[in-house]
Amino acid sequence: MRLYPDVPHRRASTIAYDGLLLVLLVVFAYVGLKVHDAVDRLAVLGEGVRKAGGSVPFGIGSPVEDLGRRGENDVHHLANLLGLVTFALPAVVVIWHFVPRRITQVGRMRVAAHALEGAPERELAMRAAFALPYAQLLVWTDDPLGDLAAGRYDPLVDALLDDAGLTRQAAGA
Repeated sequence: MRLYPDVPHRRASTIAYDGLLLVLLVVFAYVGLKVHDAVDRLAVLGEGVRKAGGSVPFGIGSPVEDLGRRGENDVHHLANLLGLVTFALPAVVVIWHFVPRRITQVGRMRVAAHALEGAPERELAMRAAFALPYAQLLVWTDDPLGDLAAGRYDPLVDALLDDAGLTRQAAGA
């Protein structure tokens, strides 16, 4: 299974695309951690109430101490929740945008490599000449239809492979 195109500039842009996804996920995780830490610092308020309740003699401060402990726990839970939500929401949106495109690209490369493997060169050249945009063909040959008529299939086949993200060596591999 091919994860990246064989064509160098397409491979570089796909790797950059995947790298951008990873960078965004790391940034979202960092922001989520910072939100968690900022909210978690508020637990000091509950800790202060708990300590104040614990310093009252004869057990009178016990309800206050329990209230402070509950406040601390609630703040820790809130910090966890807000940190997770701060990371998860943008991460899900970004993954929802990035991953389907990459899955489609990998599937297309797999199908193209399978379809092009062992296919007769003439038919591949015809496919390129009749299906690819003329401007795209001109990158590979000055006279696409003349090359097809004269039996010069190599530039047309190379154009077709390039369109699929493959190279001649990798298409047969």
